[in-house]
Amino acid sequence: MPLLLRGAHRQPKRSSLRVYAAGTLALSAVLLLSYTAFQGWTRMPEPSGGVAQVGNLSSEAVSVVTGTTGAQVNVGGSWLRKEHGLWWMMLTGSADRLGYARGILDGPRWTRVAPRYRKLLWPFEIGSIGSWWDNKRWQWHLRSAAEQIPRARLLELVGFTRGIRGLTQSDNAFELAMRYQALYDLNLHEAPRPLLEGLAVALWGNRTSSGRLLIARSVEAEGSELLARHCTIQIMRPKHGLAHVTIGWPGLLGALTGINDKQMFVAVNAAKTDEPPTDGVPALLIARHVLEHAEDVDQALRIVGRYHSLAPMALMIADGSSRRAIVVETEAQTTAVRYGRDGWLAVTNHFQHPKFEADAQNDRQRRYTSSGRRLARLEQWQRAHPRKVDEQQLAGLLRDRQSIKGDKLPWGHGAALNRLRTVHGVIIDLEHMVLWIARPTSGLLGPMLRVDLEPLLAGTATRAIVRSQQEAISAHPEYGSTDVARYRRAIRLMMFARQLRAEGAPRQTVLRYARRATLMAPRLPRANKLFADLLWEDDQHSAAKRYYRRFVGLDPPLKAETEQAQRRLAR
Repeated sequence: MPLLLRGAHRQPKRSSLRVYAAGTLALSAVLLLSYTAFQGWTRMPEPSGGVAQVGNLSSEAVSVVTGTTGAQVNVGGSWLRKEHGLWWMMLTGSADRLGYARGILDGPRWTRVAPRYRKLLWPFEIGSIGSWWDNKRWQWHLRSAAEQIPRARLLELVGFTRGIRGLTQSDNAFELAMRYQALYDLNLHEAPRPLLEGLAVALWGNRTSSGRLLIARSVEAEGSELLARHCTIQIMRPKHGLAHVTIGWPGLLGALTGINDKQMFVAVNAAKTDEPPTDGVPALLIARHVLEHAEDVDQALRIVGRYHSLAPMALMIADGSSRRAIVVETEAQTTAVRYGRDGWLAVTNHFQHPKFEADAQNDRQRRYTSSGRRLARLEQWQRAHPRKVDEQQLAGLLRDRQSIKGDKLPWGHGAALNRLRTVHGVIIDLEHMVLWIARPTSGLLGPMLRVDLEPLLAGTATRAIVRSQQEAISAHPEYGSTDVARYRRAIRLMMFARQLRAEGAPRQTVLRYARRATLMAPRLPRANKLFADLLWEDDQHSAAKRYYRRFVGLDPPLKAETEQAQRRLAR
């Protein structure tokens, strides 16, 4: 009997183990099936059906022609060449052929630029559950974006995917290319402040010496040297749409800055609001669609109203033929339009329309980043230049480093209009269709070449139409000076120290490079802040406080960094 009793007690235990094992297997199967389904739902395959029925793109002949000014690569009627220190690319044909030619011509550069550009703008890398979830969350949004973008852009994206397919190891080149187009928007939602910052100014009437509508535009970024070296003037002559020019970098189908043959100009400026991420179309693709189809400001407004932007944007739109300029400030739920006043309109990186006064993120963007101070400096400049502004004076505005207090800020200071981190900068006469552009690697301080846009847009030019040096905007007086070179060297050292820090290099190595940056440019706020942070992390609090005091005394542009330094000084 005792044996029977013990056996009776053991039987339920074995039964429980079997139930537990069966339950575990069932749960594992459910989780595996759910994960597989989730992977499938968030995966973004190349569109099937009519949209993906692109032409026989591989039949396009590729050739290389060598001349006195360098080599030119041709794909059908499209070409790519480097001239005057800038890349020039002409794309012509149907939307799918535009994309395919871009992939073939720009693919080799894109493979070098894309990984570093992605690292600059996308703060999340796979390596933790949180970062995995952030990636998957955005994959879901982008899957929806692929269904909403204009058909021409989708066809172009498919063509581009076909063009780069042999250059990428990804098993889903379309998803990779789509994500690349949306990195600008993803950065705005996930980073504390935009990486790509810009300004745009429109002047017309009595404000300008000619009375014509003039534009000054610049885009800057941390780590800008990569994008500046590959700055590309892209001339698009689509089969169905208006010819237009955009200024970007390899693989960028959207328009950050652009002009079409109807004298229309667009410039996208980053912004942040309280609105959470929603489904929509990447902002730069909307701007590109405006260039391809809008002949006036009213048409441009209708096109913008047709699409939800994936991220907030302040879009300047100007029309040279009617001398009108507006800024469309738009997010998922709210759109407002600002109009020029007295021949002047300016935009930086926050919304200015009264509709957004109660938006906390927008207010923080204005007060805690350099956006508010840069706008104040623009307004100060326009009051000092009320009449007869010419192209040379507008170039001076883009090169300006004066504070709103009237003193000269050191080169590279974050509150200056020119911070020596230019991605591209241009002056445009919209009525005469003339563009002046500096080699971006000069930090906008070098001569600005004059480019006639009409022959390029008409397709009558087989190369860049650049006028003689006599018609260029002259260089800044300090271009090539040892002072500028010293500050640029300090910025490179600082960026290298940041890179080493992110890669987990030995602390002393990082400290050595950061210290060299402060010795080379003692008045550069961010160099002092970086060195102070590194000393603090190394428990050298007393030494760190010396550099925090110096940092706070240099009128730093980012209020959050100033507050952090003050908290540590108070300890």
